[in-house]
Amino acid sequence: MQIKYRVLSIALLTAISVAAPAEETMHLTPPMISQKYDVLTHGNQKQIQQIIQELSKAAEKHSSEAQRMLGEIYSKGRGVEKDMTRAFKYYAEAARQFDSVAQYELAKAYFKGSGTDPNMISAYIWASLSQLKESSIKEQTAQLQKDISKLLTSEQIEKAQILSTQLQQIYLKN
Repeated sequence: MQIKYRVLSIALLTAISVAAPAEETMHLTPPMISQKYDVLTHGNQKQIQQIIQELSKAAEKHSSEAQRMLGEIYSKGRGVEKDMTRAFKYYAEAARQFDSVAQYELAKAYFKGSGTDPNMISAYIWASLSQLKESSIKEQTAQLQKDISKLLTSEQIEKAQILSTQLQQIYLKN
């Protein structure tokens, strides 16, 4: 059992440390994000495809905002076929860059097994990380973490808290 948690710890530490390479990261401003959401909600198919192309280019340049938006696009099937595996991939990329909303979405994905296998310890860890920064979803994340805790044994919670603390130490250094 001890080895299982060490393997998980190493995997999570590796995943989170693989944030954006040294090349320049592209950031979307709040007005840009708002405009893109407006087109995704009210635009025609051609406009939506243009936004998806723009977001894909920004995601390649390590924009966590674009990665998170692409995760949402694929999870909801906005202008594309719904693809939870692809949504998970984009949420994971943004979460590794410490986007708290993406971390929450990743926790939900692990909790529900949406786009990935269910993993309550990973769900607990990502929910913990999501709560480190003030955000609009902090209360929802706390509730999700409570729901996850109900499915874990006290030993699993303890291990998840240890792993979460290790990741928080790395997170707080960034």
